[in-house]
Amino acid sequence: MNIGLNEMWDGKIPADETELAELSDKIWELGELDTIKEKVPPELFRLHIAINMIGNWQCDG
Repeated sequence: MNIGLNEMWDGKIPADETELAELSDKIWELGELDTIKEKVPPELFRLHIAINMIGNWQCDG
């Protein structure tokens, strides 16, 4: 089963970084990274990784 970006965002575009963090939290609900990678398209997986990397960088890990 592949869950796309439209399903995760309910068709809306995130307005700010808080909404991106909420998207990432929704993605984490799918399971561990290996499970997430299987369930979402590659573009959404890369976005999830990027959101988490930026989040870790902004709060020093």
